[in-house]
Amino acid sequence: MALTCPNTKATWIYAIHHALEHQGFDSQALFAKHGIQLNMLKHTQEQVPKQLVNQLWTAAIDVTQNDAFCLTVLDFFNAPYINGLASAAQASQNIHQALNILSSYYTLISPEVELAVSIDDEIYIKIANKTSESDWLPEDVDITFALLFKHGTSLPVNELKPNRLMIARPKPAQYQKYENFFGCPVQFDAPESIISFPLEALSLPIPSANANLLTQLEKLLHEKYNKLFSSKMERNLSLRVRRYLFNQLGQDFPNLNRAATQFHMSISAFKKHLQAEDCNFQLLCDEVRRNEACRLINKGSLSLKEIAYQLGFANSSAFNRAFKRWMNISPSEYASKNKIMKTETELIV
Repeated sequence: MALTCPNTKATWIYAIHHALEHQGFDSQALFAKHGIQLNMLKHTQEQVPKQLVNQLWTAAIDVTQNDAFCLTVLDFFNAPYINGLASAAQASQNIHQALNILSSYYTLISPEVELAVSIDDEIYIKIANKTSESDWLPEDVDITFALLFKHGTSLPVNELKPNRLMIARPKPAQYQKYENFFGCPVQFDAPESIISFPLEALSLPIPSANANLLTQLEKLLHEKYNKLFSSKMERNLSLRVRRYLFNQLGQDFPNLNRAATQFHMSISAFKKHLQAEDCNFQLLCDEVRRNEACRLINKGSLSLKEIAYQLGFANSSAFNRAFKRWMNISPSEYASKNKIMKTETELIV
């Protein structure tokens, strides 16, 4: 069954967040501009709109002024499927067997990526966008090659080095970082995206080979694969509602009826779908407002009255009551505690 939903895994959002924070950038403020808070996400394997991830990739590249930013994300990318796939490769008898597993199950990591292995005078690993997927960025290819390189080149006793890398994307300003990372010639603006390895690498033994472990891991990967493709990707209404509410923050903040209409549902159907995801409309409203209130107070650039207005409260008293219900302290007390903590941190540093 082909995947037709323009969705991907939330693990990419977490990885972008951690990479930005590690480099000293305010990811929360950047994400807020695109209608997303990390608190909206339930876990790394949650389905999120691919378009949103694309927006965050582009925004991160702009703010860091580094069009090789995706290579810095690699250290922060952590997903059960990549760990399971890497473990299966390590348990394989040789590189040939590891490649077969990789081509069979890589879609668990990135549903939008099609990975094909061919063997001729060299070993060719080709990466392409699935024909059903329209939302596609160069970073999808770059990060896939980077993951293959990170987890694959150290499988045999001696490091496996690629012969060359061809990428069907414009040459980035930071192109030298690609050559330094992959340790081979890199051709940009290529007709296809392909990384090649020496043919003799196919038979290279993997010292960590374990047939029994491989059988167990393949069974697990197969079960996950069947589960993923036996049903449609979840619509994840609660995340969509959270993003809708976040983008509507202000004096025209939507009520239940307006929100249900926005998602083309009756109020009863809207409530039922949210209940199926263990939440309700009021809970989502409170969550979005609370998270943004805390972020804005921590930022310290707006008065509490301005924050109340920006969050759509009729007056400061209504905001104070709501905040105290959320946090068990008033906004002013929260701001004071946050200021003390910042001062103490600065003194320690």
